[in-house]
Amino acid sequence: NTPKIIMVASAMSGEGKSLVSVNLASIIAAELNSHALLMDCDLRNPSLTRWFGLDERKGLSDYLTGETEINDLIINTSIDKLAIISGGTIKENPVELISSDKMKNLIRDLKSKYENRYIIIDSSPILATTEPSVLNDIVDGIILVVKSGDTPRETVQQAVRLLNKNKILGVVLNNMQ
Repeated sequence: NTPKIIMVASAMSGEGKSLVSVNLASIIAAELNSHALLMDCDLRNPSLTRWFGLDERKGLSDYLTGETEINDLIINTSIDKLAIISGGTIKENPVELISSDKMKNLIRDLKSKYENRYIIIDSSPILATTEPSVLNDIVDGIILVVKSGDTPRETVQQAVRLLNKNKILGVVLNNMQ
């Protein structure tokens, strides 16, 4: 029962969830010798293509609005066995897109098509948006990123209350001195 779809989330922006997502996916591909697909589900502030030095292109939001096909989404990276799906063009309705049946079908299809692939989802901040609450129902596990010395305990507790506690795999205490 290894979780194959893992959401990396944080209570607020600026806690390092995208960096943790990139590192987790890279380690899965390089060290575990498994395939990893990193999805940028922060449709309000997509950043994964910048991490890999790639140009912005059509991505998840464009697929969910019918502007591109699934085969155009997956971008291979310089790391063997690691691919990404960019966030795509910023749209006005990210919650509707993430909660759509098309998104649920995409995740289900990606999971069933590749049994040995981990799907790492970089989400938007839990307390600033509602998308992580929607993704909470789709994923197998959640890693919560907390910025050390910066994020108040009450804020983390509030974020945890919005998630399925049984799916929380662990917490990354980031920026520890």
